Amino acid sequence: IVFQVYADTNTMLNALKAGEIDAMLYAGGGIPVDQVASFEKLTNLKVFGKMDAGLPTWIMINHKKDDFKDVRGRQAMMYAIDSKTILATVKLGLGTISNAMFPAEWARPKDLEDSQYDPAKAKQLLKDAGWDSNRKVDFQYYYSDQVNKDTVLAIQRFLQAVGINAQARFVDSASFQSSVDDNSLEIAYAANGQGLDPSLGVLVGGCNQRLSVGYCNQKVDEAFTKGASFAKQAERA
Repeated sequence: IVFQVYADTNTMLNALKAGEIDAMLYAGGGIPVDQVASFEKLTNLKVFGKMDAGLPTWIMINHKKDDFKDVRGRQAMMYAIDSKTILATVKLGLGTISNAMFPAEWARPKDLEDSQYDPAKAKQLLKDAGWDSNRKVDFQYYYSDQVNKDTVLAIQRFLQAVGINAQARFVDSASFQSSVDDNSLEIAYAANGQGLDPSLGVLVGGCNQRLSVGYCNQKVDEAFTKGASFAKQAERA
């Protein structure tokens, strides 16, 4: 088995089309939604679509930065982004809004608060938090395919519309990881490949995890530990 690493998504997709590789992991972003139909036409490939496979994307916020410690500012970002429109248009309906970090439906409670698009509420939260609308926010992303680029640009526009001056900036994976370690990261469009098991969410949601960038909640840690102690899915949920 040869595990080949590619510098960008397009090169990997071309290799898949040409038969230079036999399979591609979903964890690298998978086949961009605007290319799924063309890949489904290839007789030598089997495309697995909405498998609930576990690649949630979200806005990663550095809790160590003073400007992002106020929960109202973070909530404002949530209300500022029209996720449902992005899903329906940019992502062509191929995806699900989870309102949680877990992509697996069985791991999400049914009564979660639905984060409705509400720019007026976002603006009020920013005002209450004393947010400086002139402050430029470095908004990193590391996916090179067009759909993810369009997603990031849409998010940028939604944030700017309420007074968060987000500046989208493409970086390679190494630069993104370095920004986590040197604490220069502000916000990023990121993903967490969890496979079919949500316990890997602890890597981005657990105390003292580097990708949690300062987020720490003892109750969350306890829940992760308890969940991993059960073998049956119903008990783990």
